[in-house]
Amino acid sequence: MNRYALLIGSQILGLHGPHHDVAAMGVLLSRRGFEITQCIEAKATRGEILVAYRALIHRVKPGDAVVVYYSGHGGYAEDRTGRRVQYLLPTDWVEDEDVFHGIIDAELADLLAQLTGATPNVTVILDCCHASLLSRGPGAAVPAGIVARVVPSKWTKGIAAHVARAPVRAHVTGNPHAVRLVATEADREAFEADQHIDGMWVRRGLFTRALERVLEEPGAGALSWRGVCNRVREQVRARARTQRPSVEGPADRTLFTTSEVTRPDAVVYFEHDGAPALRASRILGARVGIEYDIVRRGETAVTPASRVATATITALEGSTAHVVLSDLTEPPQVGSLAFPRQSPFPAMPVALIGRDHPMLRDRVLASTLVDLVAPELARFVVETVDRTLVLTDHGERPPCSFRMTDDPHGRTLAMRWIERWAKAEALRALPPGGLADDALELSWGHASAGKLVTRGPGDPFRVGERICLYAKNTTRKPLYMWVIDIGVCGEVTVVSGVAEGQTIRSGATLAIGEDSGVPVGLELTWSADLGREVGPRRESFVVLAADHWVDVSVFETPVSLGHGKGQASPLEDLLRSIGAGTPRDLGPQRAVQAYGVARVDFDLDPRPVPA
Repeated sequence: MNRYALLIGSQILGLHGPHHDVAAMGVLLSRRGFEITQCIEAKATRGEILVAYRALIHRVKPGDAVVVYYSGHGGYAEDRTGRRVQYLLPTDWVEDEDVFHGIIDAELADLLAQLTGATPNVTVILDCCHASLLSRGPGAAVPAGIVARVVPSKWTKGIAAHVARAPVRAHVTGNPHAVRLVATEADREAFEADQHIDGMWVRRGLFTRALERVLEEPGAGALSWRGVCNRVREQVRARARTQRPSVEGPADRTLFTTSEVTRPDAVVYFEHDGAPALRASRILGARVGIEYDIVRRGETAVTPASRVATATITALEGSTAHVVLSDLTEPPQVGSLAFPRQSPFPAMPVALIGRDHPMLRDRVLASTLVDLVAPELARFVVETVDRTLVLTDHGERPPCSFRMTDDPHGRTLAMRWIERWAKAEALRALPPGGLADDALELSWGHASAGKLVTRGPGDPFRVGERICLYAKNTTRKPLYMWVIDIGVCGEVTVVSGVAEGQTIRSGATLAIGEDSGVPVGLELTWSADLGREVGPRRESFVVLAADHWVDVSVFETPVSLGHGKGQASPLEDLLRSIGAGTPRDLGPQRAVQAYGVARVDFDLDPRPVPA
């Protein structure tokens, strides 16, 4: 396996940090075995960047690790209809009414799709303003001595013509194969400032400098990109409160690999006005009275040796959980990870019949996601037939059965399937927490030739149809919204959502399956784990709305478990670890942070749409 890094720095329009950022990233990645290609000054024009990117695409082989890094200005322009385009500014950028010199988001998405087609081990790092909807622009108040990396622009004939020629976005909701670590959320600015490094003052991007420091910490190689982002975010927000780094894509991968960590449910310990606090929220299971194990900074799992304190939530305020500390072996450090002990989710009833398998029985008894019950009460029944395990789902009519080998691997796979369905059902049954039942108004349909054909409750869909979903905020206040798909085999995928600060205003609608106002739809597919002969099965789109922002990406699971022995999914690990050894029913709690839930259920027919 080879490692390649394309590092781009566009030091124009008042910026003085990109060259230093590129140099620092070059040193950092070279130590990790990456072969570096730098694009700065004359090598960072639009044409040279595209040449270097395409050369990288043709060079990499399956299994190679690739990093694409950019430091410089992010730009955006908006036409009179509200259509917006985002772009990077190369060194030959000029304002031109007739010719556009930037690199727009659709072009970058197309290049990234080609790159991940060559190897899935891709990490994109952007230290620029991630300008998108509701971006405040460079006029917002910022700390003294800090420079914003954003350039707004008027919509010109050149931009319109360039957008019309650009490739269609390869991924409507983002490339699912690449980790994307960005300097700030969609509505925020990224900054650079003079920073004291090795006895000298050097102009650097706040995000890149924090990333460099975190990656140089002992044990950083064991972190996931989500864990790295949590640490980076705390450091950046200490300098610029309005800048909030984020991570997109498969964020639970360990650094520069495709392997995933097994505890993505961790939250970050920090200090709020000098008092201990956690980054936790009700919508992810946080409640007053829940306890968290805080581990030593740099540790990624709870063990007797790593645990330094217990944090008990005393109050919830937005995404901040105020806590009291106890059982201290040493004072926890800001940026340390904390793991929850309790779960608000119900258990799935499971029965075991036939030959007794102590390992499988022990797994069921130990799991906080399932309960062992009599066969007549069970949603899932696992039966031993000859040398085969038969897993039957009685939650559908007619019941659906799956067969696995009666060996340790088959029993492990059966348990994973059961737990995957358990967490999917927990998400389906998630009760609202403070928002009225009618806070969300849903409508849906399918896209056909750029037109929307509306559907109603109970109307089925077929594989290949392209669904559109609209969620309207009917409350009198702005809300954050997310849409999560629960597939026919229990797969959970975050389809779309808003960033911190990017709310849906009162009366406005979050549209899923539209591109620039045109219904294009999201294609409905059949699970690779499920035979088509079973007939139609239930699929759901769950819409969550809250008056506070949370990271809902922990709900995601892989599209397919397959039959391998890969890492468990983020939500699977979240629910298992939250419920470990504690009561599942947490009792009524005051809804300090309000959220609501709405759902669209329909039967998905495995027969494809007729041509």
